[in-house]
Amino acid sequence: DQIIARHVGRDTMLPSLEMSMRGEGYFSNSLPRNSISWVNTKLPATRDTNPRTIYDRMFRKASEGVTDKGVIDLVNDQAKSLKRRVGQADQRKIDEYMEALRAVERRMEFAEKQAGKSALGQARGVEFKRPPVGIPDDHETYMRTMMDLMVLGFWSGATRVGSLMLDHGQSNRYFDFIDGVRGTWHALSHYRDISGKTGDDDGINSWKTVSQKRDMYNEVTAWHHRQFAYMLGKMKSIDEGNGTLLDNTMLLYGSSLGDGHAHGEENLPIIFAGGGGGTVRSGRYLKYRRNYSLSKYHLATMQRMGVPVEEFAEVDSPMSGLTKRV
Repeated sequence: DQIIARHVGRDTMLPSLEMSMRGEGYFSNSLPRNSISWVNTKLPATRDTNPRTIYDRMFRKASEGVTDKGVIDLVNDQAKSLKRRVGQADQRKIDEYMEALRAVERRMEFAEKQAGKSALGQARGVEFKRPPVGIPDDHETYMRTMMDLMVLGFWSGATRVGSLMLDHGQSNRYFDFIDGVRGTWHALSHYRDISGKTGDDDGINSWKTVSQKRDMYNEVTAWHHRQFAYMLGKMKSIDEGNGTLLDNTMLLYGSSLGDGHAHGEENLPIIFAGGGGGTVRSGRYLKYRRNYSLSKYHLATMQRMGVPVEEFAEVDSPMSGLTKRV
């Protein structure tokens, strides 16, 4: 996503939007464990967990700070003149400064467009309500609010690239709000351990059989599927004139593990949704050969977004059967 953001992000106020649900338990404050978007192989992208903060980044802050475009133009001209008279190190500093100015310009232009977009959105039933302070106590409300914000970011044009991490891999979040489920998400993922006495357990809950624990784990998985379905429904309800927002978007939903107990990285369950502007063939179940890399999907997505790249990670060809010819 960050490679795509570097390619298309100059055209939007936010190059990309990185979000994650606030974690619970061990490693909840660890940035690497709570990030699925990485700037490079060593640096995770800073992510937001607070709905109001995310909303303000996209909308309210657009009207703050410098408001005179003439001043920005003047400073730009002076920076360009200065750049011709300094060494390479100072030139790089000036480039960084000018990019910051361009970001301000994008915010100003976006703010000007937003008034008309908001009126149009209200006419079409798209709400632009600012989230309340803090993080909702109800987990479903929290997650759906975060999904609403991503949908709003895409529809408003604030960004074309976004990610939302639903929880980190060792989450100690309890899902006892689901009928018949007890234990933390991480403990339930190790469904073959039923004693409740391993390092993955809370020392309180135990289970009678592997089948019982696995069923609870599946209920948690199904709950997350329903939240994703909610997001797709929201996007499908927004008419953009040339199709719905869902028709004009590509979404990847899934997990980095095919088996939570064994930490298996094979047979990953992945849903690819959206029409990609009419370039993607959807509504099919595709089964690939053993060791078929998910990187092929990422390469295909980058190419759909116009990134001039022929290889990614360990692959040099995109996922087959995914896209239509354009």
